[in-house]
Formats: sequence, C-alpha cells, structure tokens
Amino acid sequence: MEIEELSRVCELLEKTTESWLAQQDDLTRAIHRLAVDEIQAGNGAPVWLVIEYLYKYHPEALSDCPAAAVAARVHALLSSEFNELSQLFSGLYQEFNIKYFGGALPVYRVRVMHSIPPPLPPYADGQICQWHIGQQELSIEYDGWPEEMIARLVHLMTHIQIRCSHDTSFEGALSKAHELGAPLDRDAARLRRVRAAWKSDCTSGRLA
Repeated sequence: MEIEELSRVCELLEKTTESWLAQQDDLTRAIHRLAVDEIQAGNGAPVWLVIEYLYKYHPEALSDCPAAAVAARVHALLSSEFNELSQLFSGLYQEFNIKYFGGALPVYRVRVMHSIPPPLPPYADGQICQWHIGQQELSIEYDGWPEEMIARLVHLMTHIQIRCSHDTSFEGALSKAHELGAPLDRDAARLRRVRAAWKSDCTSGRLA
C-alpha cells in the first residue's frame, strides 16, 4: 500500500470518526476519549477505570447524572459497535482480500468495536486473535490509530487464511501479504511517522 493510498484511507477513517464525534454529547465524547487513551496506553478500557477517570478528569461532562446512569452510559458505549467504521473496514476487507490474498478468503463482515475485553487469562497471543474472529465476522478494537487498525485487519485476515497460531506458516503467509504491499503490525508505528511527515510535506507545498 503506497503512502498516498494509506493516507487517503487513514484520513477517511479520521474524518468519519470526527463526524461521529461532532454528533455526540459531552459525556459520550469524554467516554470515547478516555477509552482511546487507555487502549493506546496498553491498559484496555475496562468500564470501572473509564468511570473512575470520568469523575476524576471530566466532572463537567456528568451534568449531575446519577452514578448508575453514568455507569450504564459507559458500559453501553464501550460494548457497542462503531457502525460507521465497520462499514469502511468491511469494504477494506473485500479490497484486501483481492489485493493481498488473491480473493481466496471467505466473505466476512468487520465489526469495529469501541472496546473489546480480552478473554479470561491465561491466554496466548494467538488466542487473542482467535477471540476476535467469529463466524463470517471479525472484530477490531478502535484505538485512534488508523494505521494500526489497518495492519490489524491484515493480521486477522491472515489468521482466516491459515487458521493457526503465530507459527512459521502464519509468518510466511503474513510476509507474502507484505510483499504484495499489505501493511503489517510491525509497520504501524513507522507508518504513523511516515504519514505525518508526508502530510507535513504536502501542507508545506514541497510535494506540489
């Protein structure tokens, strides 16, 4: 995936998210921001922690809501599907299936979730991946980093193709997709930096 194409897709995801946020009330926006911050920090977004941080950092968004109502709002959002992004990622699944997997994968719907609680421990990385793959649908957690979410989609699609944990056959299939241009998990942080620099160059007119 060329940087121009990646930027186009990422910007579409970002604009879709911004449009959704603009339609939400202060409490929903605060819950969303706290969840994203904790997911990016590697803590996940447990309901109890988001509630605690709401009272600590965003008391102005609570509008004297009873505690039970606040807890219900947090649980409802974190357990819900980000429908607008699900449509976009389901389209990306179809596109990537053709570009990187030769159209060999079955039809799947992608569900982008505001939060995905992990399975109960103990578990291995491969089990986390399988936790996100169901019957004709797969789930991706919204983390505010579109590059990482796109790479995650490729990762899960490779699991659908190989049906195994992170062994040599899986790594081989992932490398093959990468050779065809697919962004991988290990590329995500670098792609964020490259895209930021590319956007800066475009803004300054250096690419004109």
